[in-house]
Amino acid sequence: MRHAAYLTCLAVLQLSCAGPAAERRRAPVVGGEDTVAYESEAPSRASRTRTAGEPHEPRPGPRPGPGPGPGPGPGPGPTPDPGPTPLPRPSSPGVKAGSADDNLQWNAFLAFLEQNGHLALRHDVSHRLVVAVKDEAGLPLADAELRVLAQGKGGLGRRTYADGRALLFPSEAAALRAPDAELRIAYQGRVRSHRLVSAQGHRLDVRLSLRREAFQRVPLDIAFVLDTTGSMGDEIAQLKKTLAYIHFQISSLSPRPDVRFGMVLYKDQGDDYRTRVIPFTSDLKRFQAALDQVSASGGGDTPEDVQEALGQTLTALRWRASGAKLAFLIGDAPPHLDYGQRYTYVHAMQDAARRGIKLATIGCSGLDRQGELVWRQLAQYTLAPFVFLTRGEKGDSEGSAASVSHHVGSNWVAENLDAIIIRMVKLELSHFSPRGAPPAEDYFSASAREGERGDDVLTELFRQAVRQLVDYAVQRMAPRTPTMVMPIRAPAKIAALTRKLETRLALSVGQSGEFQLVASELSALIKKQSEQLSDSFDPDKAVKLGKLLPAKLLVLAKLDEGSSGGLELLVRLVRLETGEVLSLSLLKIDRALLR
Repeated sequence: MRHAAYLTCLAVLQLSCAGPAAERRRAPVVGGEDTVAYESEAPSRASRTRTAGEPHEPRPGPRPGPGPGPGPGPGPGPTPDPGPTPLPRPSSPGVKAGSADDNLQWNAFLAFLEQNGHLALRHDVSHRLVVAVKDEAGLPLADAELRVLAQGKGGLGRRTYADGRALLFPSEAAALRAPDAELRIAYQGRVRSHRLVSAQGHRLDVRLSLRREAFQRVPLDIAFVLDTTGSMGDEIAQLKKTLAYIHFQISSLSPRPDVRFGMVLYKDQGDDYRTRVIPFTSDLKRFQAALDQVSASGGGDTPEDVQEALGQTLTALRWRASGAKLAFLIGDAPPHLDYGQRYTYVHAMQDAARRGIKLATIGCSGLDRQGELVWRQLAQYTLAPFVFLTRGEKGDSEGSAASVSHHVGSNWVAENLDAIIIRMVKLELSHFSPRGAPPAEDYFSASAREGERGDDVLTELFRQAVRQLVDYAVQRMAPRTPTMVMPIRAPAKIAALTRKLETRLALSVGQSGEFQLVASELSALIKKQSEQLSDSFDPDKAVKLGKLLPAKLLVLAKLDEGSSGGLELLVRLVRLETGEVLSLSLLKIDRALLR
């Protein structure tokens, strides 16, 4: 990638008569050998747009080639695996859903927590450190054990996920805030220790001088944690078909993972059962038979015993220590928080993070705002998505008996639920491939269409791009922060095209309501420094420039010619006090829109 950045997403905006569409992806970042390096966590850019009918957020699965394991390079092929007796191929039931990753739209998530934190258990995640561990070839190290210590004491533990990442929160560990903080990493019986001089940054990249362990078949444990109370009756049948289709698709992947499925069914106190555990099994027919027996009944009041279900998921199911580990919590009601349970959903998400288990959450019709908050807390903490069923609505929804509460803005597009889950599984497995998961970029694109005014298309394009700058900022942004929009930098042969784009960008920033636009006469020195920053960003130069400006945030943009003859506008949002890039937006623009 030309412009490296950490936290990635794919936000492709197809501006056409059919309306806007958006999607997201993420990509890895490589650190130095046996080094610890801090860097800001800003979204990078995505790789391609999608065409009509293409699934949202396409994620490649493991690459075919010389062996499916995550070895450092070419090696012997896998032992032939005939696999289980195939089951009849089911069809997708077409249940529609949207999904959001709150670790991408971080500023928007923190704002939602501030507004609604009183509805659930408070747990401070406002400051986070994303640790990414890789081997000497730059491949992610899954299941590395992390421990934070200070003066030899501490104990905050994490296990890295398939992409080599884990989240650490200073609010949970005094050791992280200590000047002598130490991160101890254990992998393959070897231990590395690194001094954390400061946990002020948002990302910590560690590269170890070893090669990662290879799998002939990647262990994959998938658990469905399913609300089976009466209010789920209308959706249980569709969900069973969806789970059956997911089960078939994942079991048919090539190279085939060593997959096991399990379930935890839950209701509430006073029902015929509180929880029922179906142990992990690799016997596909046995799991299908158990799934066929699921039915909805019981319940009464709105909340259900979600916390008991999560406790059973983490303790009764026998998760394997290595490989990909995914749990999907599916329900339409928040947890009972009035039972006085000693083991809460906060304990569950902490245990999951310690063991490298992702808790993806799926909200069903009837899930209210409290349920949305809990679902999003669980998913964010374990680097998983929040998924919600849709009924044709656009943007946010307050939730009702027929809809799900979701307040993630317009950063989603409806697609089949099974496609979302299968894509997530394929992405997890792709990290174990010999080359790792392919990198991704993030961009918006706009093109001229017959019958549409170019000005209207550009207005919508810049509105969405500025919205992304706000939502995806890696720190909580105070509203109405003084902000300057600098002149767009461009090569001489396309410099004449910047005037219209500069006007659009400044107008969108000012109209967003998130910034206090500051105007200032720019001296020749300031213009030169801003041009240098646009060409090649340097945090130290940004801090120096900030001392000359009456603003706290800076919007920098650079225009280039794209590979397909269009234009590419890269926009950065920079905090001048620290020189930190808070977020990025890349816009791919049809030249015809500027005529």
